[in-house]
Amino acid sequence: MKIISRVLAAAVFVYLLFLAYNTYVGYINREEVFVGANISFEYQENSGANFFIDGDNIFFSTKDGIQYINGKGEAIWKEVFILSYPIMVGDGNCVLVTEERGNTMYVYNPGGKLYEAALPGPIISASLNSNGYASAIVEDGSGYRIMVYDNTGKNVRVVESYTYNVFPISTDISNDNKILAISYYDISSLEPGSRISYFNMGRFDAQPQPANDNTANSGRVEKNQMIPIIKFMNGNTLAAISDKAFILFKIGEGLVSTEISRVPLKNEISQAYFADGGNITLATGKPILNEDSEQEGIVRAYNLNGGVVFETSTGADVTYLSAGFNSVIIGNGYVFTAYTNEGKLLWQHHALQPVNQLLFYKDTKTILEAGSIGANVLKLSKVGPEGSTQEGIATSPAPSASPSGQTDSPPAETTEATAGPSAEQP
Repeated sequence: MKIISRVLAAAVFVYLLFLAYNTYVGYINREEVFVGANISFEYQENSGANFFIDGDNIFFSTKDGIQYINGKGEAIWKEVFILSYPIMVGDGNCVLVTEERGNTMYVYNPGGKLYEAALPGPIISASLNSNGYASAIVEDGSGYRIMVYDNTGKNVRVVESYTYNVFPISTDISNDNKILAISYYDISSLEPGSRISYFNMGRFDAQPQPANDNTANSGRVEKNQMIPIIKFMNGNTLAAISDKAFILFKIGEGLVSTEISRVPLKNEISQAYFADGGNITLATGKPILNEDSEQEGIVRAYNLNGGVVFETSTGADVTYLSAGFNSVIIGNGYVFTAYTNEGKLLWQHHALQPVNQLLFYKDTKTILEAGSIGANVLKLSKVGPEGSTQEGIATSPAPSASPSGQTDSPPAETTEATAGPSAEQP
């Protein structure tokens, strides 16, 4: 009898949770809620699921392959591969899928696979530009090589890095396909530091070139700091984030870099997001030792001149950032808040499960929420009489966010019910 009672109690709990998830999946206030938009995804918890939005369509990858999904939730095409710990990065309408210390990169656009590149050693890091050009830092027996591929998969450039105690840590390719940037960390002297070197991609050959060849130009050394993140934005502007500063460079003729803006950091950067070649959004984390620190949880969006176009203080640890449509989504645990770059509050959403990704989809009133075992497209809807929505789905009262911005605890267990077309794991 005890066993039956426990099973019955569990069944009632799951049923009530099912109703809760299908009737209330977020809130701004009692007049607007997020409801399911009939597109859902199911996958296993250890599948490494990842999503990238391309207009009305969605790239969806796991360790078993990738799908390209249309606005109705239908797969336009599928591709199978096997990776243990997949990583997907996207830019423009292209994505790159690989894994850390793997030996293969897969690059796709809306038409399917552009190419598959077999690397000569384990991958340390990889990057992609908006046209499908990719670069990767790989280990070889003596040091490192930076391998560069065009959007047909041709290996168009190889840069060797064999200097003792000098390590390439990040790369990127400009959106005009002409410049390769490599960030190095140099610990060969008593005063370690980083430098960014620029290489002319107009030299289309795959013969190994040393890091100091005559088609390269190195920027100044940033002493006593590391630059692990570099990203080309529009107009050959390079954004660089070190452990001490956020810097913007303009790369001009002769690969000469000119500093546009430098923002000294008083706090660690807890989250960073590069939006569509335009704004760069950063969130402050823990204070940097011996610095006059700021409050944790401040979010700022910078334009390509280094000006602040948006700023807000969340009063809590920022655990997630994404952006699009000239707006930003800020995650504080289970609570996600969206603002326009002008500072207008768009909505606040309370997730019922741990969230890996929460992305704008089609517009600022539609989102893709991806958790550990499933994802749903949700659309903001007005609540009508007696708790009905415009889509006719009943809603329950929304919980309240605490004034400090701290998140409410989720249920001990959650389940995610699907509605409408379901994209299964590739």
